[in-house]
Amino acid sequence: MSDFSNHTVFKLSQLAISIGLMSTSCLSTYALAYAAESIQLPVIQLHAQRDDTSYTQHNSNTATKLKLALKDTPQTVSVVNAVQIDNQQLSSVGEVLNQVSGLSIRRLGAPGAMGVGGEYSSIYARGSQINNYSMDGVMSSAAIEGHSGLNLSKLDPSIYESLTVVKGATGLSTGAGYPSATVDFKRKLATASETIARFSLSSRNFEHKYAGLKYGLDAQTPLNDAGSLRGRTVLSYLDHHSFMSRGEQNNAVFYATLGFDPNSQTTVDTGLMYQRSAVHGLSVHGTALFANNIQYDHAWFYNSAPNWTYTDTDTYNAFINTKHEINDQWNVFFNYNYLQQKTDGIWGVVGFPDKNVDFKAGKGRVSAGSKQFDMAIHGIDSYLAGIIDLHRAANLDLVLGASYQHTQSKDHYSYTVGKDWVELAHWNGEIARPADLFTANKTFNLTNTNQYSAYVATRLNVLEKTHFVLGARSSNYEITSIKNNKINRQYTGHGIVTPYAGLLYDLRSDLSAYVSYSNVFLPQNKKDILEKFLDPLQGHHYELGLKGSFYDDTLQMSMAYFKSMIDNKAEYTGISTANERYYRAVRGAKTKGYEVELVGQLTPDWQLSTAYTYATTKENSKKIQLDQPKQILKLHTLYQLPAHFAPWKVGANLRWQSDIINATAKSMAAVNASKQKSYLVTDLMLKYNNQHNHSISFNINNIANVKYRLNVDNATFAEPRNYVLSYSYQF
Repeated sequence: MSDFSNHTVFKLSQLAISIGLMSTSCLSTYALAYAAESIQLPVIQLHAQRDDTSYTQHNSNTATKLKLALKDTPQTVSVVNAVQIDNQQLSSVGEVLNQVSGLSIRRLGAPGAMGVGGEYSSIYARGSQINNYSMDGVMSSAAIEGHSGLNLSKLDPSIYESLTVVKGATGLSTGAGYPSATVDFKRKLATASETIARFSLSSRNFEHKYAGLKYGLDAQTPLNDAGSLRGRTVLSYLDHHSFMSRGEQNNAVFYATLGFDPNSQTTVDTGLMYQRSAVHGLSVHGTALFANNIQYDHAWFYNSAPNWTYTDTDTYNAFINTKHEINDQWNVFFNYNYLQQKTDGIWGVVGFPDKNVDFKAGKGRVSAGSKQFDMAIHGIDSYLAGIIDLHRAANLDLVLGASYQHTQSKDHYSYTVGKDWVELAHWNGEIARPADLFTANKTFNLTNTNQYSAYVATRLNVLEKTHFVLGARSSNYEITSIKNNKINRQYTGHGIVTPYAGLLYDLRSDLSAYVSYSNVFLPQNKKDILEKFLDPLQGHHYELGLKGSFYDDTLQMSMAYFKSMIDNKAEYTGISTANERYYRAVRGAKTKGYEVELVGQLTPDWQLSTAYTYATTKENSKKIQLDQPKQILKLHTLYQLPAHFAPWKVGANLRWQSDIINATAKSMAAVNASKQKSYLVTDLMLKYNNQHNHSISFNINNIANVKYRLNVDNATFAEPRNYVLSYSYQF
């Protein structure tokens, strides 16, 4: 097993486990003062066992802040829970989001590697990038378009109970954003009434090389006899080699959370998380696909990075969630989230962009740079939620709230191009670092972003079968950007109102039709060719569809047609003489499409999650954004064998998407070289659970060994066929 190249990281050991449990106890010190004074009630033992096959989620407040059943939410909501994450042995948030219906990944290099603009891995939905991420409902990403600099794709999913994705515009709950989606991370909390723990170990192997191991421990216990004080610790460590010729990645996670009940009406959950992620010998980019009018045939395992590249990222997260029951109909919530991420790295790539490669001579130069990035986000969300009884059987669900978000980022980076040319066919990463790596084109950016909001949302039930979901958010934005000690930009927006309206009609007790509307607003940090910032993105988003929940809510269905009309949408145009990317503001960009999703149990032994999405974007009658797939199909199924084979489960996973091209390429030959044809990736799974809480599973990913890229810019390929053997024990 490899080390961290002299960068310290803790490994999972008996000492680390002890430290984790001791830290959970330390978190309880303050809470014990309240618990000791609380009235000791009779102990009621509750024993609950999680259904280890269910992929369904019954309700969510991510879309509107109202806690609604998914069938009663007038937007498409998709969920990947811890059960599916474990079944598919998904080891990063990027891998999890790749399973969500309608989502596509655009990645330019290795996961976790950072460059000038941050992590070059973006998630898209419905024609736009996803830039809204929240944790337990609290916004945890910058309220601005483009790369935030945060390294999200390599976050370890082992500390999350589920990831909920609300498709379309989500301005009511998040404020600024694209009409794409919002991803909400729901943390694992301390909820157990008795001591339970789960240990897991998995090993990954590629066709041609051993990858490495991942260890995990999830333990929780009540900390007093009454059960009013509870602790939970999650530890995880991953050490993997890349499937490429060189390179490795290491992740280590410590998470501790404490739940306590000061009284019978109040529940407080608090905790902290630390993750160390290291990516060494891997690049944020791949080598160019086309140059000198030649399309280069890159090997699958070709690694464009010099051996001295690295990205070390430290993520710190602390939170407190409070719920107080005023009475049986009204509750007040206060949630605070702090997220900080520090990144230090040196990046490099041979033969990118195309001016740094000569395919006729078979040679390339190295582009390289250094990056030190520090972003801190404070988020507060507080709201009052309850029910107002109206005349007869009518009632009104109401939420009144306010939120605040402050983001500060400090970004130091430099950029240079090496003078030496190397032979691409014999490239092994061995080259001296450019002498001016840390001094050429030095840039320092300091950005402060504030978002203040107040919101109201209501579900009005005035008729037996008709329900209205209405709301509005009023937001103020303040953005100050300093570049090389000079003010680069100041933006202020006051009283920006985001309305929301939804109508649901119950066709039957298990089937509803709906329509919803919201507008869109998002400040942008992209510039045009004249070095002027683009105006804020603005527009409208509509959705109508059907939702069903069948067989006692074990099978959920949704069908949606969506349409967004956006002004000032940024489209990449080229690179300026100052080596800066510039964009144009697209007027009247229209994205429309539809999505069908089915999740749940077809029979008590057969679990299914499948969806098909179609989306296109046009400017007038011209199709744009062709670097995003027009069609996406995803399917995951799990079947428990009958009778004597009952401990065994078999599963399969399919991901298909249509082709993508770079329509802005300089020639038709370059367009053809950049094209990634449609592809189908198939995964298989076999799992065994015995009656003594032991579990063994075997996953084969990309079983057909399909070679494909996740971008139209360079020769970075997705993982080939690989095998994951895992073992877990619950005690």
